[in-house]
Amino acid sequence: MKFAIVLAFISTTFLSTQALANLTSRLSFSSGSMQKTGQDSNSFSELDLGLRYTFDETFSVQGSFLTRFVENDEKYYGGQLIAPVSLEIGSPQFSVQSYLAPGYRFLSGYHAPLIEGGVGLQLDIFRVGVGYRLVFNGLVKNGLEDESQLFIFTTIGVF
Repeated sequence: MKFAIVLAFISTTFLSTQALANLTSRLSFSSGSMQKTGQDSNSFSELDLGLRYTFDETFSVQGSFLTRFVENDEKYYGGQLIAPVSLEIGSPQFSVQSYLAPGYRFLSGYHAPLIEGGVGLQLDIFRVGVGYRLVFNGLVKNGLEDESQLFIFTTIGVF
């Protein structure tokens, strides 16, 4: 009887460790930054930090917290959720990747749908690239202009 309990404990621990390893091997941290300069008071910079879960080699979900620093000392906080679909050419050690992602952005004061795409290089667990984002502010609030943003990003799969 004691042997069966010990065996059940060991197999349960092994299975939960395997499940945890499978879960965490699909997680990665991401960060991005962009700066927009305009002729009027629309100049700002943005920083974001996120966590990405990859379901398979083509589909993932990413949630990010972001901060926008506006030139007149205003700060906006929020988050965004995107669902990238990726195409990768190469090996796990070195590859070129591109993605297209619909999403939604929640920024203090307003929210809006978005679409973004990008291309990057991956070397083992590190990825760096450039992307382009369209935020459709006018769809949710009259008088707001849509935004187009060119940004850089890095991703580190640390688990």
